[in-house]
Amino acid sequence: MRKLTFREVEIGYPRCKLLYEIDGTLLTKHVNVKSLPAAEFCAADSVTLRHLLAHVGMAYVPHLFVLDDFDTVNVYPLYLSPAGIDFYETYIQHGLAELRMRNGLPVDKPVRIKLPEDAPQYRPQFYGPNRTALLMNGGGKDTVVAAELLREIALPFEWLTLGITPAMKRLVQVSGNPRLITLRLGGSLRAISARTRYRGHKPFSSVLAALGLLAAFVRRHRYIVVANEYSANFGNVWMDGLEVNHQYPKSHEFELRFAAYVKSEILPEASYFSVLRPLYDIQIAKLFASYPQYFESFRSCNIGHQADYWCLKCPKCAFVALALAPHIDKARLQSIFGQDPLALPRMRRLIARLCGPNKPFECVGTQGESMMALWMARGRHPHDRFIESLCESRCSGTNMAAQEREYMHSFDRPHSIPAELADAVMARFEDRLQPNFAPRNPLSYEVEMWEKRKRGGSPDMPGFRDEDFVGGNGTNWLQKKIAKRPAPRLENIWVMIVNPYEDPERFARSHMGKVLLWGLKRKRIEWVLHNPARLKFDPDRFDAVLCWPYGFRQNPDFLPNCAVFERRARDCGLPVINGLAGCDLRHTWCLRLWKARGVECPTFQTISGWRGIRLNYPIILRTDHLHLGLNMHLARAPEEARRVLRRDISPPLDLAIEFIDTRGTERLYRKWRSHVIGDKVIPRQVQLSSRWKVNLQEAQRCEQSVEENREFLAQGEPHPKLVAFAAKTLNADIIALDYAKKSDGTYVFWEGNRNFDLSIDGQMWSQFRSTTGLSNEACVDTVRAIGDGIADLIVERAQRLDG
Repeated sequence: MRKLTFREVEIGYPRCKLLYEIDGTLLTKHVNVKSLPAAEFCAADSVTLRHLLAHVGMAYVPHLFVLDDFDTVNVYPLYLSPAGIDFYETYIQHGLAELRMRNGLPVDKPVRIKLPEDAPQYRPQFYGPNRTALLMNGGGKDTVVAAELLREIALPFEWLTLGITPAMKRLVQVSGNPRLITLRLGGSLRAISARTRYRGHKPFSSVLAALGLLAAFVRRHRYIVVANEYSANFGNVWMDGLEVNHQYPKSHEFELRFAAYVKSEILPEASYFSVLRPLYDIQIAKLFASYPQYFESFRSCNIGHQADYWCLKCPKCAFVALALAPHIDKARLQSIFGQDPLALPRMRRLIARLCGPNKPFECVGTQGESMMALWMARGRHPHDRFIESLCESRCSGTNMAAQEREYMHSFDRPHSIPAELADAVMARFEDRLQPNFAPRNPLSYEVEMWEKRKRGGSPDMPGFRDEDFVGGNGTNWLQKKIAKRPAPRLENIWVMIVNPYEDPERFARSHMGKVLLWGLKRKRIEWVLHNPARLKFDPDRFDAVLCWPYGFRQNPDFLPNCAVFERRARDCGLPVINGLAGCDLRHTWCLRLWKARGVECPTFQTISGWRGIRLNYPIILRTDHLHLGLNMHLARAPEEARRVLRRDISPPLDLAIEFIDTRGTERLYRKWRSHVIGDKVIPRQVQLSSRWKVNLQEAQRCEQSVEENREFLAQGEPHPKLVAFAAKTLNADIIALDYAKKSDGTYVFWEGNRNFDLSIDGQMWSQFRSTTGLSNEACVDTVRAIGDGIADLIVERAQRLDG
């Protein structure tokens, strides 16, 4: 009887120990928790910490089966109920199936777990978690899509990694969310390596899941979120009556069993789930293609992830390349992988295998997904002979068009997303996976429309006209469209300005239009106005797209149309500047994102009456979508809030915000405003007031105001990185930020305005001049600096694309 003994757990900071015993030899694994705040770790309940660390130790048990195919695991530091024993026996059997198969061992052999009679009892703990999440970071495309999805549904999260790779670091940096926990496992590596008898795959995601429970408990997160796809449910082969699934710890079966066990016996308030469970892997690839900012940062190759390269020799590299091929062009594929992955003989053989009946033992999609990706890639790359030939041999006789709905547009599949989040997640899937909203290559789409026309069909593209097809000569028209897009003409850049205005002259007369056109003219940038409701455009004409929201209130469809248009533009390889997808111009949008990313800002809540207010008084009552200090009221007590909210105020007050007293010297309130253009912070003004509401109308016009403004404008913002980070967390390329400073010098951010005003006449202009003490010409120069900054950003993004 071969036995493995899980002997003990030792709690310490920054290292905890897991002690195992095999044939009298003691092996020690270290769990490095240095990334968890020492104060929070040491303050956490020690009984619960011990219990959670013991579950980490149990999750690691299959890794020790490389030493021997044990019959029994004796567990001393952990009490397991019959349900707990069943969970771990099933986990170990399925988690070891591939290792046993590769080493000629019986795949279906059970492993028995035994406990001492005096095993420590444990009562499930209630730890009062926040409505926040811990997101596992694997450095790949799935992580990117999950992170952006949590951002879109406004669920604050921290990253969690087990060890860290360069790609993981880059994803954290690009995301704009720097909150990262990195745990590490070490110890006894030499001893294990020296005694290893069996080599092969061991379950990894399950260890990360157990570590996620530990980190979530210490950091008080409610949700432990992973990015496992529906494809992980499909195994590789059946042997000895057991399905061998390389991705078993990523499967929905494991997720259900683990989550149920956690709820019933470990942390009842915690929720472990995959936010991408309803999606096939190729659907995730489609969503990932709409986030080009991550293209150069992610790595999904298991061979090269530590050394930070794509090996281009494994099934994982082949599947990622195939899954992305329908959605991005060859140039982008080459920039991601370092060379054209579809042109390499080794990769071609692997892609052919992926489209065959035997699923490789890697984290890849199913045969059906690979065939679907191949079929779609043929439309995207019509002159690639390899794709054309393989598609003919693999997909002929199969109605791929009929299967497209299941593989690409459907997402009604089993999942464990909590009910309070599911509706928001599904709404995002519905928006992004519908055929009409899918980011598609205009070339392949227009080819499809042309073929429909030849067959007598009726194209459904908005704005379709017969004259779009020159004389019905499809060959000449198609050859013209297929011509390679030229590199950006940096000596004469063309930018498409996406704006609700239809009339260029009216746009040029608007005050913000003037500001923008000043900068474009000085940088010799040519421009064309475009309404996003018209999806058709010629990408060859332009080097960049600039989204300009001014005038959107007169066109309620502008923002959703703009989001769709942005995806089409990015799919064509055009850089989109100041993108508005997911943008919400209300105060709560800014405050929620800032809270999620650790930017100092007031606490808030939406309200419908005074009785539901949970904030500590005093508070500010205001209308969520109004700026310029309109509809703002200070309530120092509940009775005052009740009186204010009973007034007939239009539009109604629907937002309560914590009042933070930032009065400084001479009992004056101050509010700073800076414009952030890309990474550049341009100081605008500091306003002084003796009243709590600080805006341009209330600002004092005095020598002190003039002196402080001159200093601010001359020396600039003293902490530009902090201000730029606050803008970046809002995914804004062009924004005005209002903030104050506490008595200890820390910043408090009040609001971000993507629709800010810079009019150069009227009362606002005269007030700006009087509070800053600037001449009219100097004031005009401050406005032109904004236009110059936007023009510089356009040039930078166009040059980045060219490089």
